[in-house]
Amino acid sequence: MSRIGFGFARAAIVALVLGAVMGCDDMFSAELVQENETVGVAGVSVYPKFLEMDPGESTNQLNAQVIPVNASNRLIMWESSDPSILTIDAAGVITAGYADGIAVVLARSADGEHLGSAVIAVGEDFIGKVGPAGGYIFYEDEDDQHPWRFLEAAPYGWYDGGEDPEMAWSNVLDSFAFTWIYDAIGTGEDGTRAIIDQEDHSASAAQAAVEFVHHHEGVTYDDWFLPSLAELNQMWLNLAGERIGNFSGRYWSATEIHPASGGDPDTNVWTQEMMGGNGAFLLKGGSFRVRPVRSF
Repeated sequence: MSRIGFGFARAAIVALVLGAVMGCDDMFSAELVQENETVGVAGVSVYPKFLEMDPGESTNQLNAQVIPVNASNRLIMWESSDPSILTIDAAGVITAGYADGIAVVLARSADGEHLGSAVIAVGEDFIGKVGPAGGYIFYEDEDDQHPWRFLEAAPYGWYDGGEDPEMAWSNVLDSFAFTWIYDAIGTGEDGTRAIIDQEDHSASAAQAAVEFVHHHEGVTYDDWFLPSLAELNQMWLNLAGERIGNFSGRYWSATEIHPASGGDPDTNVWTQEMMGGNGAFLLKGGSFRVRPVRSF
C-alpha cells in the first residue's frame, strides 16, 4: 500500500473510532436524561378491598400499589375515615377500636391527586350503622350467598339534598321488563338493568338510581341501583321500621308482579309503605318515592 493510501486508511479508522465514541456519548447522554426524567403517579390501588377485624385487633394486611411501578415518588399517606372505628399509622398498620362499625381506609399519593381505598368491618353488629358511602347498612350476607357482604341504602338527601323524590316507575307503562324474576335479595341490580334496557325507555326510578353519583370521604360511589322486592322489605325492617334513614311514604322496588299470580306485569310493580311496612303491587304510572341502594 502507498503511503498516501495508508494515510487515507488511517484517517478513516480514526474517523470511525471518533464517531463510535461520539455515538456512545450521545447514547449515554440520552440514557442519563431518561433516567433523570420524573415519572408521575397515575393511580393508587389498595388490596384486599375488604377486611374483617375484631375489636382491639391490629393488622398490616393492607397493601397499596402506586401505578405505574416506576413512579418517581411512591410515597403513600394512610388515613382512616373514622378514627373511632379504627386508626392506621404511617406504615399502614391498622388498629381497630372497640366499637362495632365500618370505616374506609384511604391511601393517597404524595401529590394528593390519587386515592385508593379499602373497607374495614370491625366487630359483628353492622345493621343500621353508617356505611362507606355515608348511607345506612340494612342487610348483611352472613352465609356468603353473594359476591358482596352488605347492602347500603343511600343517605337521606341523596336527591338534590332534600326528601326522597317522587316519580313514575317508568315512562314505559304498557309492557313488562321481565323483572318479576328479580324479587330476591341480590337481584335488584339485575332488575334495575332490565328496566333501563326496556324498549322505548327514557326515564324511570331505576334511571334516577343509577345516575346518582355520591362523593363521600374522598371516595366516589357510582354503583347504585333500585332495590328488589325483598331488598326493599329489608330496608323497611332494618331501617325505616327502626326510624333510621328518614324514610317517609311509599317506595318503588324493581320487581313487577308475577303473571302466574294473576296480576298484570305490564302495569303493576311492588311498592312498600315505609312507615307501617304495608306492601302492595301498584300501577307503574303512580308517583312514589325512590331510595337507591348499593352492595359492597
